[in-house]
Amino acid sequence: MASGPTELMAAFCTAGMAAETPTPASSATPPSSAPRISEPNPVVGPGRLTPAPELPWLEPFPDALLGDGDPAAVVAARESVRLAFVAALQHLPPLQRALLERYVSAFETMDIEALKAVLREDALLQMPPFEAWFLGRDAVTDFLARVFARGEAFRLLPTRANGRPALGAYVRRTPGGGFEAANLHVLTLDRAGVARMDLFHAPALFPAFGLPTGL
Repeated sequence: MASGPTELMAAFCTAGMAAETPTPASSATPPSSAPRISEPNPVVGPGRLTPAPELPWLEPFPDALLGDGDPAAVVAARESVRLAFVAALQHLPPLQRALLERYVSAFETMDIEALKAVLREDALLQMPPFEAWFLGRDAVTDFLARVFARGEAFRLLPTRANGRPALGAYVRRTPGGGFEAANLHVLTLDRAGVARMDLFHAPALFPAFGLPTGL
């Protein structure tokens, strides 16, 4: 029998860390020059980031599973999560809907200037389970430019998480290869642009969001 939302919530969440609190970055530089816990990470290449799986990260939860506890309803909701996202898009203010569509286009085409145009000046990027976080449009896009420079390709599929628009990101690491599940983008949008990008590097969670593990 399928688990109810309460049990699923417990499986997705771990105690001890607030979802809204940025986590400090680990650094490849010696401890004496590492940023303080309250400071964002200096921009480095993605290969220099260190995961911290021992930290009690709070993981995203699929909106489609926030039902009434009926297992059949949970299964039906999981299968229709993309339709739920499309319906939710219709209720977003037109500006936010356009922002989301532009974000997807900019990320898939790896267009840094287009991405800058949809980010707020004070945009925040976090990437659990990596401790690194980047604050400000320039820092965020400088980091993503280094990601895009690796020559990979990206595809994004819609879903919803934590009451917000979300996207499943897939990466193709070699020409002609398939796209593999990489991370979940949970986005905070407002009239000024994309305010926050929480990129959860947890491909094992994709099926719970109605997303395939590969394309």
